[in-house]
Amino acid sequence: MILRLASDQCAGYWEDIKNVVAASMPTFADTSQDGMNQVLANLLDGHAQAWIALEAGAVVAMAVTLLQTDVITGSKNLLIYALAGYGNIKKETWEEGFAVLRKFAASEGCFKVIAFSSVPRVVEIATNLGGDCSTRVLEWEV
Repeated sequence: MILRLASDQCAGYWEDIKNVVAASMPTFADTSQDGMNQVLANLLDGHAQAWIALEAGAVVAMAVTLLQTDVITGSKNLLIYALAGYGNIKKETWEEGFAVLRKFAASEGCFKVIAFSSVPRVVEIATNLGGDCSTRVLEWEV
């Protein structure tokens, strides 16, 4: 079962959410306390969404998403900003999770569901779910 946490529930799950975000946030994001406070603020005001996956009543995965508009083209996408799983998650749970995110994205008028990851298992799961994993994020220090 996949559940979207209400904004007010995010504070109660904040320690878990913070750990997921810290472990999986992109290398180009601010990982300081100020950056984490910004994540929480976005969850509480509804700009970001928190999701949990349950198997047999236990949380097995958690994700944070963000509705994001490309300022150049105006395309709206659902960005999977952070994702973490705990243990061996069933294939059906990944499939259900992606279906729920895809349905949410469609209901919000999104063009695509997008994500980035350097974790081989996440890339494998995305590929198995029909994702195009050919695009790379390129970054340089300044």
